[in-house]
This record gives sequence, C-alpha cells and structure tokens, in this order.
Amino acid sequence: MAAASIASSPHSTLRRSARPTASVSTGAPTAATTPVTVSVSPAVPSVTPSAPPMGVNSPTGSISDVTTVNVAAASAPTAAHPAPLPRRNAPSRPAVSSIVVMHPSQCAAARGEQRRTAHASMSVAHRSRSTRSTPPARRDTVPTTAGGLEIRELECFLVLAEELHFGRTGARLYVSQSRVSQLLRALERRVGARLVERTSRRVRLTPLGADFLAALRPAYEALRGTVDATIAAARGIEGRLRIGFQGTADDLIMKAIGTFHARRPGCATEIVEIPLQDPFGPLHRDEVDAAVVLLPVEEPGLVLGPVFSKQQQTLAVSVRHPFASRTRLDAEDLADGPLITVEGPAPDYWRYAQAPTSTPGGRPIPPGPAVRTLQEGLTLAAAGRGAMLLCRPTADYHGRRDITFVPVDGLPDSALGLLWHQDRETARTRAFSAAVTDVT
Repeated sequence: MAAASIASSPHSTLRRSARPTASVSTGAPTAATTPVTVSVSPAVPSVTPSAPPMGVNSPTGSISDVTTVNVAAASAPTAAHPAPLPRRNAPSRPAVSSIVVMHPSQCAAARGEQRRTAHASMSVAHRSRSTRSTPPARRDTVPTTAGGLEIRELECFLVLAEELHFGRTGARLYVSQSRVSQLLRALERRVGARLVERTSRRVRLTPLGADFLAALRPAYEALRGTVDATIAAARGIEGRLRIGFQGTADDLIMKAIGTFHARRPGCATEIVEIPLQDPFGPLHRDEVDAAVVLLPVEEPGLVLGPVFSKQQQTLAVSVRHPFASRTRLDAEDLADGPLITVEGPAPDYWRYAQAPTSTPGGRPIPPGPAVRTLQEGLTLAAAGRGAMLLCRPTADYHGRRDITFVPVDGLPDSALGLLWHQDRETARTRAFSAAVTDVT
C-alpha cells in the first residue's frame, strides 16, 4: 500500500469536482515503499487521487479549503521502479515533503504576491547594476576650455580687482574668503597664468591681470546690460526711481529723464536736490537711488556710471570785483583773492577739488567763507565776500545781474557723473544709466 495520506483541516469539506486539477496517483503495490507521482496545476487547486486513499470513500474528491497532502519519499529504487538517470547539468531539487493546496481566491493572491516580489527583485538588481556601471561624478572638476567659462569666476575677479582684499570681496559676493580663493584659482587654471599676486600684507594684480581686467570689464558690462535689457523687455520695469542732482538739473539731465520715461513708462521718477556740502550722503543713507554729482568720487561702495558734461570752470565774482572786467583768467590769478569753500561732511579730497588751496604753480589760495549750499555761495560772491568756482552750465543757469562769470584757464575741467550704491543696484538704475549714456 502506498504511504500517502490526506489530512484535512477541521473546517474543510469534500465536494465533487468535474475538473480535478491536482491528483495523487500511486503505482502498483510493492513490498518496498512505492514512489508517488504528484502533478499540481495552479489554475484550480484540487486533489483527485486515482485510487481511493484511506479515509476517503468517494473515488473523486475535491478539497475547497486549505488541505495538506503528506507524501512519503521513496526509500530505495526497486526493479519495477528503477531510479531515473540524472540529466546532465540538471539542477538538484530538494525532496518534496508536503504540498499545500489552496482555495482559488488564495491562489490568485499568492500569484500576485509572487509577481510583486519578482518585480521588486528585478528592480533592485537593475539599480544595483546601474550604480556599479556609473562612476561617481567629480564635483570639483573645473572646465579648462573657453566653452566652460563660469560667470561667477569673472565676477569674483572683477570685485577682487576693486577691493584688493579677499575678505571684503567675499563680503560683497556673500561667500567665504576660501571660496574667493577657489574661484580665483579656477580662473587662473583656465587662463594658464597668475592674475593676482597675494602676500601676507598686500594683494595686487599681475601685469597680465591688469590687462585682463581692462579687457574684461567692458565686455562684462556689455553682457550684463544685454541680459538686463532682455529681462526688462520681457517683464517691464515698474516702480519708482529717485534721482538726485547737485547744483542744477540742466537740459541734459532732463533729456535723460525723458528718454528713460519713454522707454519705461511704467516707472515713475522723483527728482531730489542734493546739498552741495553732502554729495554722497544721500546715496549711503538710501535717500536716492541714483545721483548726478560733481566729480571726483573715491567713495567705497559707490558705483560710477557714465561721466558727462565736461566743461571749463568759471569764477563767479561780484560785478564790483577787479576780475569782473576781465574776459579770461589764469589759474595763477586765484591766489589774488579769497576763494569760497564748501563745508563738510563732504570728504576733503572732493572739497579741495571744488576749491583748491593752491594754484598749479604752487601759490597758496586764501580760503574764503565755507558754505553748505550753492545759493549760499552765490549770495556771498554777490556780496563781495569771495569768489566761487562753478562749471559753465551752472553759471549759465544761475545767471544774475550782480554776478559775473569769468572763464579760468589752467584748471581741470569740471565733470558730472552718475552714481549709485553697489548694494542697491537695480534694473531701474541700470536702465537710467543707459538713458544717460545715450543722450550724452
């Protein structure tokens, strides 16, 4: 008798099935244990024995619930049932000790779980192969060709050329000092030579660095202007632009403002007069966005835009002054009378440029009263308290019957410049700078 038995769960029932899909058949009885052949179809889990096993009366039985069939393995081959020859390269299979037969709904769930497990295994294997086949990218690789230029490196070099200090350069760029060094080294590797000489006490440009700066700055400004103009054309420039002027807002300044309005109709402008004694304070205090002031300018943090209106200087004197009858003066003549000066907080270098303390030949010029505004200076000049140097457009604008303006030869020309603060530069200030450039 075959050593096969069926153990059902306490709640299982036997039903007749017209399509048995799992069968257990035994061979002819022998004295030894007979091998048992088991065939299982995953479609419909049922068991149909070819001979009635012990404990089962129906020749055809089906198991609806989970049923375990224990099959005893053959103990030894016999003459009637010789052992099969092993196939070449056939994988070894473990001996079957039990078979679990499940309900159809349980089989579907099991097959779904098997598919999900297989899919997850394949995905893990694919990711593993991808990770092994792709080498990690180097983050510190620096391009060495012109096609890989980094704008940040160029900006770093431009700011460093102005500051000549790695710490201040990092502060302006909002990066660390070590990052400034990294950007500079990357640019020098790209160029192939040193651009900056750095010691423990000073930082200066090499001759090659100075040449590079002279060629780079206009190109960078042109590139930035192109990008800003494109952005402005796409988005439009709106808001308010506060424009300060010193002395006189002449026809040239008003023409630049009109050009700016024509190009940026959505942006309003405010025109504010800047005191003569404080040309740079309103920019530092954020009282104006841009300012037209008398040069020179050597203020840290301020950007000098277009320079225009270079004019010969004139000397404002009372009609009763000895110089009033002269058609022209020489710079050496300034030593013959007091010269009205400007009070602080204007820096000394700027005050001395407006009222020099000596002639080009070295003769001392007597200082006159110090004033805070242009109108104060003109009033004192009309009163005969001293003479005052003014540019030609300001002299023409403030023409008075009690003052004569006499041209002075031998002095540097007076000039105006458009300034703004480097930390508050906007598309509006750059657009106004472009307008000033176009009309001057």
